[in-house]
Formats: sequence, structure tokens, C-alpha cells
Amino acid sequence: MKFGYVVLIFFLSILNHFMIIGYQGIERFDPDIWFVNVTNDLDSTCYRGALANDLSNRLITQDMTKQEVINLLGEPERIGQKDMKYEMDYSLGFCSMADYNSLIIHLDSSERVEDVHTRQH
Repeated sequence: MKFGYVVLIFFLSILNHFMIIGYQGIERFDPDIWFVNVTNDLDSTCYRGALANDLSNRLITQDMTKQEVINLLGEPERIGQKDMKYEMDYSLGFCSMADYNSLIIHLDSSERVEDVHTRQH
């Protein structure tokens, strides 16, 4: 169990380091990182930020269905709807040194991916 904490602290230190130089494009998607149990301490880090580029450029493709995205990433923190289009919001953590960031997935009226990008809140 102690080894697990050491690994977690090391991982968080690496993420924090890359947060300073920019968080996108560092890691390939890893479900173990994406689905980690978010504690208060972890929430103040960029715990998912390193995965954002791989998700938006390789794994989440146009015309994927809403259900396919949910199968890959789980339920989003927020789903908004405006004018028959949807926006799925997945937290990336505190990545910008000033605020939280999210992976935003826009869906068209048939609930298929139109666009993927990150947003600072």
C-alpha cells in the first residue's frame, strides 16, 4: 500500500511539472488515470490534463455517438443543450495555473460528435 502512495505522489509531481509548461500532448489515454478516484488533494492538480490531446486528436472522432463517448470516458460532469445541440463537459483538473480546465465535446442534433476542444473556466 505504501508503494502505491509513492507512485501516486510521483505521478502527481510529474503532472504538476508538466502543468507549468502546458498540459496537452503529454500522455496517451490511460483509463487508470482517467477514472482515478478524485480526492480534494488530487482535484487541485491537472489530473487528466495530460490525456486531453490524445483524446481530442486520436480517440474521439467526428461522428462518434454520445453513447460511444460515454463508454470511453464515463458520464460527463455536465451535459448542456442549446438549439438541439449538446455539449459534454469532462473536468481535466486545475491545469492552467489560474483555473480549472475541461474537455468539451460538442454533439450535433443526432447526438454525434461535431467538435472536441479544451476550455478554461
